[in-house]
Amino acid sequence: EILPPTKLDQAGIIYRPGLQHWMVLDDDLNEVTCEEVTCGPKKNRLGKNKAPLPKSLWPPEQKRIQEDLTRCVRMVPHDNDTGGFFIAVLRKIRNFPMSSKQNGNPLVVTPKA
Repeated sequence: EILPPTKLDQAGIIYRPGLQHWMVLDDDLNEVTCEEVTCGPKKNRLGKNKAPLPKSLWPPEQKRIQEDLTRCVRMVPHDNDTGGFFIAVLRKIRNFPMSSKQNGNPLVVTPKA
């Protein structure tokens, strides 16, 4: 679960909400679509020597994830005279089963209180 940045509000820090949609640009600053550049080893719009770009560069398609992104924080250097940061405050809401690398059996990791 992604929590809203209430501590930043209380501290008076300037920030911008996370984005739900953004453009992916090529080396010439032209917008490219996922379909144009994730074609595998074939030549794509970026040129034959360019590797395909991972689909994870584009905004998520799931509405739930898009809504959660607005609770993330983008801090840009000129707002607070700092570096640029992307911040998400996460709260664990349940345990997830994990596979043991040694024998492949499910393993549940529980944090200590």
